[in-house]
Amino acid sequence: MNRIHLGILGLVVGLSAGLQAVGCLTINSLNFNSGYVIQLVNNPQSVNPNAALNILTAQVTNNSGTVIPANYPVTLALTEPANPDNCPGAAIISPIGLTIKKALPVGPSVLVATDFAGTVAPTICPLFQDDIQGQFKNINTSNANTAVMTFLRRRFQVTLSDGCSQASTFISIFNPPAANNASPAVPMLPRDQDTVKDPLPLFVWTPAQAGGSTTGVDYILVLSLDESGTPWPGGTIAHIPTGQLFYKWEASDPGLPAGKVYWHVISKDHASGKLIGGQSGQGWGKQFSFTYASSQQAGNCGYSLNDLDQYAHRNAGTKAGLLDGLTLQKAEILSANGGAVPEAALNDPDVCALLGLAGGSAPGKVKLLSLTVTRR
Repeated sequence: MNRIHLGILGLVVGLSAGLQAVGCLTINSLNFNSGYVIQLVNNPQSVNPNAALNILTAQVTNNSGTVIPANYPVTLALTEPANPDNCPGAAIISPIGLTIKKALPVGPSVLVATDFAGTVAPTICPLFQDDIQGQFKNINTSNANTAVMTFLRRRFQVTLSDGCSQASTFISIFNPPAANNASPAVPMLPRDQDTVKDPLPLFVWTPAQAGGSTTGVDYILVLSLDESGTPWPGGTIAHIPTGQLFYKWEASDPGLPAGKVYWHVISKDHASGKLIGGQSGQGWGKQFSFTYASSQQAGNCGYSLNDLDQYAHRNAGTKAGLLDGLTLQKAEILSANGGAVPEAALNDPDVCALLGLAGGSAPGKVKLLSLTVTRR
């Protein structure tokens, strides 16, 4: 009995001494913004897991009795306990090895994002990626609202640990703000930087919240040709039913412009008409982009008269005033001998290059265009 007792005592003393040498923390609390998980959801292939450092805050206590030197190691883990079959150990990403960059005095400290440094390059579980990518595989206008709300209820556990203790917090993809805060809708589909070939795509977004509620909100879908968010003609859809979290582009809507398209959703209270959240209260925040490449124009950039119209207005220079109130109605590409090429040739690779669209040849080889405009 004495041998066993001494053996256990020796193990405890040795472990305690080892920890005392490198320091020992009690991790009291952890805050982790759900924005990182939203990034994983929207475009998991493009996310650097170390981006998690930007939204990590922790309260710790140094119990070692001495100052813990800089570069103290800790580990960050992200799991989804409700889906243990999704990834081994429910781990969404492999543990992120971190160090605390600053020395910690005895007693309590608050650590913010800049106090951590990544030491191990983590990887995202491919099963999680597949699960996320397939989440809306069969989404349609009859199940979109339900699918979005079910998806937003998924909960994740974030854990920060060292050799002494750990702290965990649960987050959702969509964390309701305080009752006195407001948050606008966030785009979901088409995913950011996707390529879209369907001329009638389905747009899906998360609900906006105001006063702690997601009800009674009107949404306006806006498509733009640049990052400014300025709508292109016909790119504003305002007749979406109150509370509907999607819009299916219709054949009666303007044809999508070929190339890169930016989109966002404006949120406003149905009763008061006031915009909800967003920078400077503009009613929208995050904006996605996608590249529209019609499947009917495979191998070509598939530009439209609208593309040429936009190009003409942007590049008219001192003569821009002459185009006021005019819209492009017809375009012909003039061949080398001056003859007009049929309008069916509106996939000329030189014009694609002129417009900066995919499928274009080298700039500088653009043929002469004959544009016919008319009063709107």
